[in-house]
Amino acid sequence: MVITSGGVSVGEADYTKEILTRLGEVRFWKVAMKPGRPLAFGDLGSALFFGLPGNPVSVMVTFYQFVQPGLLQLMGATARPHVVLKPAPPAC
Repeated sequence: MVITSGGVSVGEADYTKEILTRLGEVRFWKVAMKPGRPLAFGDLGSALFFGLPGNPVSVMVTFYQFVQPGLLQLMGATARPHVVLKPAPPAC
């Protein structure tokens, strides 16, 4: 597995999608979530490729939602359920 951070958006210095297209295959690019919208996933030779966003919070969110489950599956481990935080009830 190859994991990168930054360069997956559409700015002047964002070359990840272009390079992945040239050297491998893009399976999907961009997801409908915030934070974390720019996310590239594909094949780079025999390796899976995850191109994470550059924003630190977006990297954390996309890592836990996409990369960690992929790593666990590749290792043959059982995926753990996601932690869900709910807001505290209003104070009286």
